Amino acid sequence: MTGERETYPPLPIVKEVCKELGWTYDDLAREAQKHTGTATPGPNYIAQCVSGSRRFGPDTAAAIETATGGRLKKEWLVWPDQAPEDLGQAANA
Repeated sequence: MTGERETYPPLPIVKEVCKELGWTYDDLAREAQKHTGTATPGPNYIAQCVSGSRRFGPDTAAAIETATGGRLKKEWLVWPDQAPEDLGQAANA
């Protein structure tokens, strides 16, 4: 074991959707928390998932999908390698 953390594909589409909605990661976290009923996800966790150093869990991903009105799909967040790179690709999916 090398001690290095596993990395995941980054999720730039999350950044694009936040920009489209006029949201920061704080805003996205706050909206998702309304659907999880907890203090998770936090904005730092979202940023880590977007950068690829962490991964969204299914419950958090479902809350984000609901919070964004389906603009971000649960499947993209749980399996980042399936996510489109940008909103133009998402519209064609």
